[in-house]
Amino acid sequence: MSNAEALRQLAKEVIDAHEDRVVLKASILNSIDQIKSEVKECQKDAVNLLKTFTNQHQDMRKQLRTDLDQFMSGLNEAESIRLSNARENASQRQNEINQRIAVVDDFRKDVVDELRRIADSHKEMGRQLRTDLGQFMSILNAADSSRLSIAREDAGQRRDDISQIIAVVDDLRKDVIDKLREMTDAHKEMGRQLQSDLNQFMSGLNAAESIRLSNAMKDAGQRQSEISQRIVVVDDLRKDIVDELQKMAEVHQEMAEQLKTDLDQFVSGLSTAELDRKAAAHVYLDEVQADIRETASAWKELIQNIQAARATPHAPVANKSEDKAPVETAPQSLVPTKSEDTAPAETAASFLSYEKKNSFNEVIESPSDTAIELEDIVSVEDIRLDMENIREKIIWVLQGHANGMRMTQVAEQLNVENWRSLIPIMRELLDERVLEKDGSLYFLGRRTST
Repeated sequence: MSNAEALRQLAKEVIDAHEDRVVLKASILNSIDQIKSEVKECQKDAVNLLKTFTNQHQDMRKQLRTDLDQFMSGLNEAESIRLSNARENASQRQNEINQRIAVVDDFRKDVVDELRRIADSHKEMGRQLRTDLGQFMSILNAADSSRLSIAREDAGQRRDDISQIIAVVDDLRKDVIDKLREMTDAHKEMGRQLQSDLNQFMSGLNAAESIRLSNAMKDAGQRQSEISQRIVVVDDLRKDIVDELQKMAEVHQEMAEQLKTDLDQFVSGLSTAELDRKAAAHVYLDEVQADIRETASAWKELIQNIQAARATPHAPVANKSEDKAPVETAPQSLVPTKSEDTAPAETAASFLSYEKKNSFNEVIESPSDTAIELEDIVSVEDIRLDMENIREKIIWVLQGHANGMRMTQVAEQLNVENWRSLIPIMRELLDERVLEKDGSLYFLGRRTST
């Protein structure tokens, strides 16, 4: 169906739908009246409920005050009983303290008497000790005189004993010297024997060392031959590695040349495809311009039909459906009144502004009083299909990003130059709870993801 036919069908539907809008408006007004009455009833019920709550709160306050008075009276009685018990306990404690003070005074008197008796006994003991000390000193002096006489006798006897000990020590010294001489001769003989044993050990050690040196020289020769063989093997391995690396470098060079050739072919193919795409885009734009011109002529025809319908406001309009009653003409918000001499261009501009405002929440202003630029206007059905396609693409893009995306990123994924054109679609998806928003990030909603 072309845009012109679609616009003609749209004009018929606009004229036929006026009665439905009037009926819908009446039903909405009735619903509003009903809602107002229900709101008043709810207000009355709320007032009654608040009054009931107020009465219950007053009763509760009285009951709480009565309970509080009873509690305070019981508390005062308990406090009076506690005070009387405290006074009785205080008097009992005072009596006990007085009794303890009397006991302590008696104990102090007994301690003072006992200390006096101890002091008297100490004085008596001191006198007795001085007497005993005098007697002891006299006995000690007598014993010292007798000890000196005995010491003189012991000194003479000790001199005799010392002379005897000196003689015994001289004999012992002579015996020790003889024993030391015998030990020296034995040590000399043992040294000569050890020297001969050491000479025999050193000769055996020298022979073993010569054998060890000959064996070490043989092992060194073998190790040198093994090292030479290992050097030859390492050289061969190094040569093999160098050859392999050269081969890998050649393979990498060939791969780089092949990739460069493939890249050049890809770039040339991409340029050709870009040229084809531009040519196809030009063809498509030519078709769109032709369609726009046809749409403009259809809009003019639509305006003429609307003016004709305005000229006969009371004439019933035939509808395709036989069950539907005749409806009135186009609404007065779309058709100018008789008192206004509006040009066709202004009528078309007002109609387009009405449709654009109700469909996409935007207002199209008429560029002039004599002509209307219709190049940016497309049919409502095409716009709805395009919006559905964009909705599906947005959902498909967000399915692959669990961490969320910004609106600019979504527009970049969809190749949309002006990301602000996605705002009404994203808002609609948020209202439908298809998407969720956290800050500036958009996520796929739980209902859609499950």
